[in-house]
Amino acid sequence: MIYNNSFYCHRGLSIWFYDGQEKRRCLCPPSYYGHLCQYQNQRVSLTLKIENDAEWRKVLNAVIMLVNDQGTVESHDQILYAQTSYCYFINFNIYLLYRSRPKDTTKNYSIQIHVHDKQSLEYRGSWLFPLAYTFLPVHRMALKITISPNRPVRCSFACNYNGECVKYMNRNNGNLSFYCRCNPGWS
Repeated sequence: MIYNNSFYCHRGLSIWFYDGQEKRRCLCPPSYYGHLCQYQNQRVSLTLKIENDAEWRKVLNAVIMLVNDQGTVESHDQILYAQTSYCYFINFNIYLLYRSRPKDTTKNYSIQIHVHDKQSLEYRGSWLFPLAYTFLPVHRMALKITISPNRPVRCSFACNYNGECVKYMNRNNGNLSFYCRCNPGWS
């Protein structure tokens, strides 16, 4: 059967390939799935702006994670940020997909962002953003984080011998403001 319809793959890209016979397949973007890209993925659509007032020429590595309330990483992405004179206008657009279809609505989810200096691997800070409306199939968030010239705040909670307690840069509500950051080689 020959399909001449340009909308064969709904939201995807139609390709032809040959493995003994001609076949048509769909390449779906992350926001859709199915053999015809006909189903919408439940996801977090994140627009992130980074400001680095501290050091102008540093290259930073940001790891962005979608985490459930049990600490399981649902999905992740990373970006490199090299501040230049025109970088002030750059926003990063990221899709974070849930591990299961449909997502588990009994769990709460949050976005964690961890930033390190790319060259020295020096830790620069972490941010925590809970998702408020988990019933939505697509959760859109626009975030702005500012890299402080100050070192991240440590805390006195015990993290055993293989980590250190660190304060989230954007949280100020008791025990939920801190987390244990593991030393290299530990998880």
